[in-house]
Amino acid sequence: MNAGTTEKGVRVLAMVTAGAAGGLANTKRPINTPEDLKGLRIRAMDKAQAQYLEAWGASTVIVPWAEIYNALQTGIADGYLNPAVVPLLFKHTEVLKHYADLRYSTPLRLAICSEDWYKKLKPDQKKIVDDASAKATAANRAWQIQIDKTGLEDLEKAGMKVTRTTAEQRAMFAKLARPAYEKIVSRDIAEAFIKASEMNR
Repeated sequence: MNAGTTEKGVRVLAMVTAGAAGGLANTKRPINTPEDLKGLRIRAMDKAQAQYLEAWGASTVIVPWAEIYNALQTGIADGYLNPAVVPLLFKHTEVLKHYADLRYSTPLRLAICSEDWYKKLKPDQKKIVDDASAKATAANRAWQIQIDKTGLEDLEKAGMKVTRTTAEQRAMFAKLARPAYEKIVSRDIAEAFIKASEMNR
């Protein structure tokens, strides 16, 4: 990754997971198949995410994160895509009623720094940064494994009804989403991600 980014001035220190594999939370009904999304208006964070949701049959509305609680409460949006930990962290369990464990992807963020800054560090300083990044990555992965085990149960304890989808049901969502990949990224990038996904199931 850094082979492509450092020449543009950015060093990737770590790939950070922001939760376990994501699902769909909503205020209306259980979701087992894409057919169940018809008639629901799901919040999308941007036009790219909207394409996946619309491929599944939902209508979409783009809502800034800070306004989501109000949007769910007033019916502007009926739900959103996110890991199970998110409704818990933001107290959206007060308005959301259902969660479908679609396991559609793991939300990722990048921890980055300036390559110019990094190159100016002394070798012992670089080691401190690299060791800290590795330690933080290990802690992040351990957290991900933990919340993957407990997230759905915690949603149920908070009063939400959880649908644990089967592999066959998830395959329906995957089949509908794949044609949208190349509308968002080039074919070679889409194929690389699909290949990596298949290798790590």
